[in-house]
Amino acid sequence: MTWAFFPARAGLTKLAAEWDDLNRRVCRAHPLLDTAFVGPLVDCFARADDMLAVYRGAAGIEAMLLLQAPRRGVCSTFLPSQAQLGPILLSGAAPLGELVSTLRHTMAVDLLCQDPEYSPLPALAPTPTHERTLHVTTVAASLEGTFDEYWQGRPRKLREQMRRSIRKLEQAGLALRLDAVVEPDHVRAAVDRYGLLESQGWKGRSGTAIHPDNIQGQFYRDVLTRFAARGQGTVYELYFGGALAASELQIANEFMVVGLKTTYDEALGSTYSPGRLVHYLSVERRFADRRHRVLEYYTNATPDTTRWSTTQRPITHHRVYRYAALSSLVRGYRRLKERVSSFRRAGEPEPPLPQPPPETDG
Repeated sequence: MTWAFFPARAGLTKLAAEWDDLNRRVCRAHPLLDTAFVGPLVDCFARADDMLAVYRGAAGIEAMLLLQAPRRGVCSTFLPSQAQLGPILLSGAAPLGELVSTLRHTMAVDLLCQDPEYSPLPALAPTPTHERTLHVTTVAASLEGTFDEYWQGRPRKLREQMRRSIRKLEQAGLALRLDAVVEPDHVRAAVDRYGLLESQGWKGRSGTAIHPDNIQGQFYRDVLTRFAARGQGTVYELYFGGALAASELQIANEFMVVGLKTTYDEALGSTYSPGRLVHYLSVERRFADRRHRVLEYYTNATPDTTRWSTTQRPITHHRVYRYAALSSLVRGYRRLKERVSSFRRAGEPEPPLPQPPPETDG
């Protein structure tokens, strides 16, 4: 029973079938942990020294995770901004202590963005070598029952806002149309249209938008095409009078839909709320299809996204230390920093602040 390490790109390509098999066994084939998502993530964003770690136990492969090479004594989950969950598959948490001791020049491993529904880590009690911190609160919407039942449970302000937006469109003589693009070849073009629409807004001006010619456009095009090839990728496009007003990217498995991104024509936003309208109509369509049980947002919940949800839960970060004594030193240093901050806010004299403990084994 031991850990083995491979270059991330070559390793995931070689062991893709094993990764997806473990995802089915321990995470019910989660879309964000599927190689149809993780494969493009690695292809587009992994560095040459990122690693695939594989643990083989008595019953075969029991854990697989993607890691960045150790930096300053800490090895962290591979987690570009496009990933809402850390690409970690664990049948149990037992091998993690051995993982830390196996990685050279590593004092701790950070296991980021773990969902309590699909990871054993959030349920573990903190120990001298394990700590848990809250990352964000995410939300989900149940797709069971009828859309009318779901919609009557939403806040009155949201329901009125959607009615006003539709009424304004009717008064302006703009026909409202929602297209669900699902064919792989058509999905590629729809993702490109998404990118061109997003690039017209503030994300385009800040350089963070998807675009047909950038790496983000390549990533989402690849992901949506792979899922669409098996009937699980959809681009919802909302048209006002024949012009694209908003677009939403979604992927799915047999029971879950995951919303990846939404964009809209910002020139229409203050009048017609196209971003909310495309979501309203896509949720209505999902209820009508009756194929899935839940819509997962995987986002840092805001008052706006919470209005659409029926449940909430925490997404957590986890750190596993090589030594309990190091964990104690780090936590003590953090407590001291918090005291210094509170003194500063209160205008009191600051106690001396020592240097943090070293994070490498020298």
